[in-house]
Amino acid sequence: MKRQEITACHMPSTCDDGEAGLYRKILAAHCARKDEPNHECRGTVAINRKALTLSCPLCGDARKVIP
Repeated sequence: MKRQEITACHMPSTCDDGEAGLYRKILAAHCARKDEPNHECRGTVAINRKALTLSCPLCGDARKVIP
């Protein structure tokens, strides 16, 4: 079996404004503390072609299947 070379950089790059705004909206919609002023959700968003998974220490975990 031939090994496939990994060419991805290990340093994170910056999202463009549209993509970053989308992630912030997803986190804000999920967060149970979204109505508190100056609150920033500490959750995470994982998106793949089949599902959207939100994980938050306060709200718990939620998985949505993408139709």
